[in-house]
Amino acid sequence: MTGAIAVLSKKQAEEIIRKAYHNGNFVLAEPHFTESMKKRNVIIRDILNVMEKFKIANDPQWNSDFEQYRCRVVGKNIEGVKLTVVVGILPDQKDSIILLTVF
Repeated sequence: MTGAIAVLSKKQAEEIIRKAYHNGNFVLAEPHFTESMKKRNVIIRDILNVMEKFKIANDPQWNSDFEQYRCRVVGKNIEGVKLTVVVGILPDQKDSIILLTVF
């Protein structure tokens, strides 16, 4: 990507993430995402629970190495324990998201 990178607000990121999640337009960054799930004993239902009721934990940050915005979304797993998912948003594909890691 060339040129200046537009700032993505928390509100814009939240709208993109919610819409992409509810439309099923998300992918897992493999193999890292599933490895982080296994390491932390997280199941897919935990991830889905977080994604349905999340809050944005930080302003989206541009990652020039991967040319994507990243932000943390926080919610609770199916047992009510806090869980954070790091989400990637590509600047030219704002109708889909990448689930990068979980902790």
